[in-house]
Amino acid sequence: MSRISEGDYVFMQLPSGNHKIVRVVADSLIVLGKFGSVSANTLVNLPFYETYDIISKTEVRKIAAEPADDLETSAESGINDVLTMEGNKIQYHGNQTLSMSEIEQFKQSGLKGDALIKKIQEAHQDFDKKTEFSKAKYLKRKKAKYMHTFCPLPMTCDRLLDLYIDKDPARVLGMDPATLAHMLSLANVRPGGRYLIMDESPSVLTTAILERLGNKGCVVIAHENEHPNLDGLKYFPQWMPSDDFEGENPMVRLINLLDLFCPEETLPFVEKDADSLKGTQKTQYLRQLYRENQRLWVRKQCELGFDAVIVLSTLNLVDIVPRLLEFAAGSTPLVVYSDARENLVNLTLALKKDLRVLAPTIMETRLRKFQTLPGRMHPTMTAKGYSGVLLHGIRVLPDSAAVAVGMAAQRKKRKIEPAENTVQT
Repeated sequence: MSRISEGDYVFMQLPSGNHKIVRVVADSLIVLGKFGSVSANTLVNLPFYETYDIISKTEVRKIAAEPADDLETSAESGINDVLTMEGNKIQYHGNQTLSMSEIEQFKQSGLKGDALIKKIQEAHQDFDKKTEFSKAKYLKRKKAKYMHTFCPLPMTCDRLLDLYIDKDPARVLGMDPATLAHMLSLANVRPGGRYLIMDESPSVLTTAILERLGNKGCVVIAHENEHPNLDGLKYFPQWMPSDDFEGENPMVRLINLLDLFCPEETLPFVEKDADSLKGTQKTQYLRQLYRENQRLWVRKQCELGFDAVIVLSTLNLVDIVPRLLEFAAGSTPLVVYSDARENLVNLTLALKKDLRVLAPTIMETRLRKFQTLPGRMHPTMTAKGYSGVLLHGIRVLPDSAAVAVGMAAQRKKRKIEPAENTVQT
């Protein structure tokens, strides 16, 4: 079982259903809001996927995780709660005999967790009159409010995508996990592959590809700006590219679209004797040397041809995609994502005239969530937005000298003899 290490980014699942990403830095304090605080040193070497109760800032206790369910957590009044009219005001008579001030006094006295929830349950006058399902919903709401627990999970691309979907879906162009998984399958992403991509999300697509590569292969990110958007890669330090990279084979390479499409316009690199330089001049020269070597490496890969071209961009796809096709090897996939179907329709029309993409197809992935309860099942009443549209095709190498000869010309028309009983006029 994997465990938490110092320096890791950890995805904290909280009782309320929300989550928080924290970094385990030695001697620091991890604050989880109303659910408490815990020292980062306490988390080191704890197994992932377990549920822990916060006893103090330096002590946690492993507790049994409750089975996952789909109980609705919307607030509702208890059974037999009464609304009455007194004068001109509506009065609410609840069944909970404990006031908020009394609950706060219990918390200040050290009562918390299961003990506090049991106290609140006992103070509910009609708890025993509730149905079993209603009891479970009531206890789940109270645990989400008063339990000081957390469940640490390792950072993955799907959790990174969930983070941006919850905060700002526009940053990932409305893409959902099902669509992202479909993109990887259509692109045949596998260990050892070499992929040319454009990723205008906060590195969600890049992270998903790197997870599938399994430390074998590489990703070349083509970007329009001076620097690409690598915000999401900060949670995965092992993949973050750097100008000071000292390794021999980084998995992530970067190249500007100008250097990719117009290498002749790139400023020439002037070689110097690094040993004769000192201080800042030497550091700057080594960085320039690394960038030049990276650019030359990418150009060599472009000549060999990539195993797939994957595009997630807001640029004009009709202009960008045909130029990226030049660097794809024969019989390799092309996958393009857009949040608007019209963009892909225009691209499809252009690719059909181009003849370098076989059977460009537009498809859409919709995954609806269902609420499953004992003896019943129905779709959730609300869903988040729109999952976008995909275009998929196969890169081919047209041969202008090839002549297509159909079989129809080689066949002789079969002579149909008139039937004997046919009356001829």
